[in-house]
Amino acid sequence: MRKAQNYLTFSLAVFLLASTGAGIVVAQQKDVQSPQKNQLSDQEKQKQQLITQDPAMRLSLTIVDQDEGYSITTIKRVKHTYRRFLNNVATDNIMMEVVIELHTPRKLEIVDSTNAPPSKFFLIGDKVIDEIDNCPSDEQHCFNLFLKPEQFEQLKDNSIISFCKKYNVSSLDLEALKEMYKDGEPREVLGIKFGRLNKKLINQF
Repeated sequence: MRKAQNYLTFSLAVFLLASTGAGIVVAQQKDVQSPQKNQLSDQEKQKQQLITQDPAMRLSLTIVDQDEGYSITTIKRVKHTYRRFLNNVATDNIMMEVVIELHTPRKLEIVDSTNAPPSKFFLIGDKVIDEIDNCPSDEQHCFNLFLKPEQFEQLKDNSIISFCKKYNVSSLDLEALKEMYKDGEPREVLGIKFGRLNKKLINQF
């Protein structure tokens, strides 16, 4: 009888100790995990806030051709002449370039700073334009897109010219971009719209 009582007492003590210990362990684990979850949640909130505040990171309906204040100023051919030497013989060469000038109502940062995760892109339809620079006359509100004549020919007339930012990406997924346009122009595009490409404007300059 005493052995049974002792066994019962010992079992009860082990059960209480195990239950209490388990509760402490679980509580400790919850305390350790919860700050990490909160931290991730805060990062997500900051990202969402950035996307909400910045028009270059929001989706925009293509039924509206351009956003207020943003415009395509000119489309022109530019001729560059340069001298090339071959076997001590100098020859003058000509390089043609198409320049599309864009105007913005506010300063637009086209280069990422070291601590800014969004990356920035200029698009004409489903094409990414890599050669961009500020206009010499107005560096804060004017940009030039530079294209080779063959690149310009490949562009679809009436395509929307836009500027967008993607969060923490070094390059756009070109296949996904083409997929968006496979059935024609999508209902929405990412970023700020400058208007639609009119190739006939090139003949006016």
